[in-house]
Amino acid sequence: MVTNRRARFSALAKAAVLALPMLSLGSMGCLAGLNQMTPEELGHYFTLRTQGGASQLRVEGDRVYSSSVEVERMKDGGLRGRVGGEVLDLRTEEGTHVTGMIGSGMTDLHITTQGTATHAQGLFAGGLSNVTLSDASMLGTVGRCGYELYRSNAPGVWYEGRRSCGKSFEVTSFSPPKALQSLPPDERAVYLMLALAQ
Repeated sequence: MVTNRRARFSALAKAAVLALPMLSLGSMGCLAGLNQMTPEELGHYFTLRTQGGASQLRVEGDRVYSSSVEVERMKDGGLRGRVGGEVLDLRTEEGTHVTGMIGSGMTDLHITTQGTATHAQGLFAGGLSNVTLSDASMLGTVGRCGYELYRSNAPGVWYEGRRSCGKSFEVTSFSPPKALQSLPPDERAVYLMLALAQ
């Protein structure tokens, strides 16, 4: 069953490439930049691609940033910065419980790990979230969007499948940065959530 789903989603992802000329000029510019990146360059980013466009977050040490996100680990252990013009102020307990605010939205996130899998559940920026990223798949919800992605055979580390936001579904692919597993569990979960919420 899972094998059939993976094959079907892979075929859908290939079909989505044919639809790229229908995207906006802004999205096309971002996608063109992605297509020109080497696997080594892509390895520094969270990359989320959908039929409607693409977004990236670059990871450098304890810092993650893009044109609309700037977040980093502070000396007191908290995570602070700005997301889309809103203030992000999060505190962590033993790397497994994150609380605080993102704009006016409350965050109360519980994080568990098992091997290389990371599971985050709770409130994130005011929205209920429950997502698991493992070597084989990325499944769950972040706010109003649900993800059902499976590891593909594409070069690098890519997960392919679909995202549903409300009643609509769209072909989606996602690639985490190479450094993800070296980050503490709390950073790993928060940065993953930020990447998926773009």
